[in-house]
Amino acid sequence: MKDLSVLVIDQGMIVDRIDYNIQNVATIVEDGLKQLQKVLHLFLSHGREKPEKGGMVMCATVLLIMCLVMLVLLILKEIIL
Repeated sequence: MKDLSVLVIDQGMIVDRIDYNIQNVATIVEDGLKQLQKVLHLFLSHGREKPEKGGMVMCATVLLIMCLVMLVLLILKEIIL
């Protein structure tokens, strides 16, 4: 019976770590998006030639997809390990 309680406690700790890591990733992704917006604003406000709107949207979409893929991979890594 003691072994079962140890397993339950260990699993609870693993779930807590997964939740903590997911929250950290969400915070990091939000910070990254804020930084990207800041850079884009600085780029556009310095009188430089505006990038093609379609290209800018494509770049932002690719970056967002990459962030989501990284988030999924991190979650899967934590679940498997």
